[in-house]
Amino acid sequence: MISKLNPGEERVLTDPDTQINIPVAIGWDGRSPDKDMVGKTVMRKKDFKTTSASPKLTLEKYVNEKINSDEAHRDENALKTVIDGKRDLGFIALKASTMPEKTFWDEIKKHGLKTINLPLNPYNAFIYFRKGSELNAIELANIANKYGGYLSYEATRDETIRIGQLLGYEESDIQDYVDSHYEPSKEMAEDINVPINVGDTVLGGKFKNKKIVVKDIDKNEKGDITINDKPLLRVRTIKEGYNVYYTKIGAYGGGVEKRTLLNPKPFQHKRAANHFAESQAKKHNIKVDKTHTGAWGAEDVIQIFEED
Repeated sequence: MISKLNPGEERVLTDPDTQINIPVAIGWDGRSPDKDMVGKTVMRKKDFKTTSASPKLTLEKYVNEKINSDEAHRDENALKTVIDGKRDLGFIALKASTMPEKTFWDEIKKHGLKTINLPLNPYNAFIYFRKGSELNAIELANIANKYGGYLSYEATRDETIRIGQLLGYEESDIQDYVDSHYEPSKEMAEDINVPINVGDTVLGGKFKNKKIVVKDIDKNEKGDITINDKPLLRVRTIKEGYNVYYTKIGAYGGGVEKRTLLNPKPFQHKRAANHFAESQAKKHNIKVDKTHTGAWGAEDVIQIFEED
């Protein structure tokens, strides 16, 4: 049905079971063989009314299996799980994939799958999905677009759980990943810790470039933290330098499994850190990730961090 619509047309995707309604607009980037479908908002309402210009499209349901994370570690295998009907949708960043782009589009066309482009992702990323899975595909795309088009390891705990559910992973795999990457949630008051102690040296002054020894840490009458009777925001900590890490990507969703420090001591200048990172990337035959967002399903990367 979507493939028969013209760019500029609008529809309302509706799920009678959940009473979720998503107004969408149809577009086309002129490059990929499929049209783009952009959700405007999400509304849960019984007997949602539409106009003749935006008629309803009732979505079909599929009963799928749950997949093990190992089944989707490589993009070729991940695509096959959708083709075989084990799950409804998947994610791919074509420029970071081991799968040739032509092979991907040939399979999409051959099996009648649909795609949503993630234009903020510089690696030509897409959500691909089966007919009837438009709502879940749009929900996944909306999460990705919050993080520059990535299914990022910077997503919140709840978002990460939802990403795993949308991608059709087994609940045990999702829980194992969350337990290893997030602190247990606690119902407690927020505790703000300032990484500054009496005797430390910080930078202050008009341009925050003057070294100041911390003599006193207190609070003013407004409850704001002060350093030497000055508001905390008037000072900044001195950076240690730049460190280069080998970041190993885990099997589940491309999250960070481990970071290994590569340089013996911090680089004082970013240019030197960049040069060292490029040499390590060449040595390990991987890329330097300068965005710090990562991509689910991507290969291992070299990363640079400015350390306090």
